[in-house]
Amino acid sequence: MLKVALSHDVDRTKKQYQYFTYFAKYLLKGNLKRALYHFTSIFTKEPYWNFPEIIQIEQEQDVKSTFFFLDESIPFKLFDKKNWQLSLGRYNVNQKKIENIIRWLDKNNWEIGVHGSYCSYNNEKLLKKEKENI
Repeated sequence: MLKVALSHDVDRTKKQYQYFTYFAKYLLKGNLKRALYHFTSIFTKEPYWNFPEIIQIEQEQDVKSTFFFLDESIPFKLFDKKNWQLSLGRYNVNQKKIENIIRWLDKNNWEIGVHGSYCSYNNEKLLKKEKENI
C-alpha cells in the first residue's frame, strides 16, 4: 500500500513587492501586456491566500495534510534588495486572520506544525519560542 504525507509550508499569505517590481520590469522591457497584468494584480484576489481551495480539494479527496506555519519577522531594509524577499509578505501569527485559520484547521483535524525560521535551525531557544507562539 502506498502512503503519502501531504504538507504545506506557509511562508507567505500575500504577495507584496512582486507586484511592483514585475510591473516595472516588464514596463521597462516594453512588454505592456505583462506589465498591465502585474499592475492589475494589485487589485484582484490574493493569490497566496489559498486555504479555502486546499481545504476543499482535501475534503473532496478525503485527506488531511499538515500546515507548517512560520513565526518570523525580519525588519525591512529599503536598500537591501535581498532583504525584501525575506521581510516583505511575511505574516504575524498573532494576526486575527492567521489565528482564525490556524484554529479552524486545528479544530477540524488538520495537523499544525511549526515551520522553523531562517535563524532557528541552530537555536533551540528560538525554535521553542516560535513553537509556543503558534
